Amino acid sequence: MELLAVMLQGGSDSRKVYLNMATYIHLTPDTGLGQPVVLGIRDTDFYLSCHKDGDKPTLHLEEVEDKTSLSEISAESDLRRFLFYKRDTGLNVSTLMSANFPNWYISTATDNSRPVAMCQESASRYRTFSIQRNSQVSGLASPG
Repeated sequence: MELLAVMLQGGSDSRKVYLNMATYIHLTPDTGLGQPVVLGIRDTDFYLSCHKDGDKPTLHLEEVEDKTSLSEISAESDLRRFLFYKRDTGLNVSTLMSANFPNWYISTATDNSRPVAMCQESASRYRTFSIQRNSQVSGLASPG
């Protein structure tokens, strides 16, 4: 299962996916990385995680049956793969960087219906998202 980014147009509300964002107190002194967050797909047990698949970090959807296990994640924990640093770069505009892999960001392709993935700085992918007050991230769409 993977998360696809699509341009939503009239009549495509059924393809929307809302993400719940849980924030954490800083695990280490503030280094300017941003606010640690966990991102879960609303009304499911699926959470975004980042771990190496081969030689580079990759984005995954993982089912977490015991959500309380995500309530406290230590710096040494294997569950750190679920943490992303939300850093505000403008008014309601943020990046989401992997806590395990500095300078690797959640991103979408410039083309429609492509997987949401991890990337480093790239002109061919979008790394900023509009995050609305009700904790949904716009630009992310349905699992495929």
